[in-house]
Amino acid sequence: MSGVSNPYRSPDSLQKDEVNGTVEGSGNVLRDLICWPILFGINMIIPLLFGWSTLRDHGKAGAAAATVLLLSISLAVLLSDRVWKRRLYLGGFLVSLAQLFPVMHLIVGMISIEIVRNLRLGVFGTETEPDHVTSEAGGFLIVLLVGGSLLLAASLCGWFGSLIFRAKK
Repeated sequence: MSGVSNPYRSPDSLQKDEVNGTVEGSGNVLRDLICWPILFGINMIIPLLFGWSTLRDHGKAGAAAATVLLLSISLAVLLSDRVWKRRLYLGGFLVSLAQLFPVMHLIVGMISIEIVRNLRLGVFGTETEPDHVTSEAGGFLIVLLVGGSLLLAASLCGWFGSLIFRAKK
């Protein structure tokens, strides 16, 4: 049972982490509570730049609720698992760099708007007027789809990055 962590052991028996030199279970929570929302916000630049203008009235409230939900879930994962923390930070950084050429962001946004339109959740537009999302559910679902896709991309990039960095050691 050398590699298995015991949830019943006392805090006095916590061991030092060879990689970081910190006591296991004592991660720098305050740093993560500051740094992750900043990186999360940086990754919202292109989605907000293109997506905010399509939201109207109650669609903005739904989008805000989905943003808080995604931030909370990603922060909970980040704080609960050290391996996923590394992957999300690395992947989040790489996805933020992808905003320089936002092809992925635009494709995910267009697909999300089409999904919400087909579900008839308040997407309106004409040939001469761009799409507008007017319902809470529509704004919530669009942000959930776009944000979830970008978090998935960040997770995959972080996972591939961890494989590359592990192979170099």
